[in-house]
Amino acid sequence: MVKVIRDTISGKEVRSLPRSLWRTEQIRALELRWAEREGQALYALMERAGAALRTYATHHWPQSRNWWIFVGPGNNGGDGYVLARLARQIGLEPQVIAARDPAELKGDARRAADEWLALGGTVLMAGASELDSLPPPDLVIDALLGTGVHAPLSLPLTK
Repeated sequence: MVKVIRDTISGKEVRSLPRSLWRTEQIRALELRWAEREGQALYALMERAGAALRTYATHHWPQSRNWWIFVGPGNNGGDGYVLARLARQIGLEPQVIAARDPAELKGDARRAADEWLALGGTVLMAGASELDSLPPPDLVIDALLGTGVHAPLSLPLTK
């Protein structure tokens, strides 16, 4: 995926994506091996994902200023919180819209949400009436679901 993003950013045409699919447990094992090999916490991968997303978005939609980032309850949502924090560092004011209250998050996703909130970032809950009064987004980013959904989807993810 990083190569695809790097090729896209550099202007190289990408004709096909990898054909194999990886199971959730394979991805998690690869992430753990990477963290062990690099001597870093898995949170470093979340930081990298957020940075890659910010680079990709600002490259492809440089005029977009009003980002809505929809975040889910897991680590993909954590990627979205990191993205929001990094976007703010370059002068954007992204709107984070959450499927779950950040206080209910765990692990790295909770850390990412806490860092966003510590910077003065705000979180609107999906379905909140305040969303109706916001200006429409220039860019919508989906950080809702990642590599593994283990339970039936619940509101607001099913709406």
